Amino acid sequence: MILAVQQLRRKAEWAARRTVAAVIGGLLLATGAGFLTAAIWMLLAAEFSPLIANAACAALFLGAGLITLVVAKSRPEPQLPSLSQTLRAQAGAKGAPRHRPGEFPALMEAFLFGVATYSQMRNKRR
Repeated sequence: MILAVQQLRRKAEWAARRTVAAVIGGLLLATGAGFLTAAIWMLLAAEFSPLIANAACAALFLGAGLITLVVAKSRPEPQLPSLSQTLRAQAGAKGAPRHRPGEFPALMEAFLFGVATYSQMRNKRR
């Protein structure tokens, strides 16, 4: 049970970090984009026309938005082992009796894991 909680906690921390970074990055990008847009628009409107200035700013934001979406999707979610894989690895490392996966139904496998853990704890006390 504790292992499942730890895995959930890791995933929640990962999601929280990603969300906070995305929000802060988005606010900074929005502020910078506002000032940059105003400066570029003034420059282009003075040199050419307001219509060309608007088209250039729209193209700039479209490109920046596409790049941002690609970068946001580039980091994969961390792959954590499942609870059953973790329990099997720990049981195998502690010398519990091994059996082939799928040899017993899930309930029987959990029961045997509990019996093996109890016997290990009892032997350590002696």
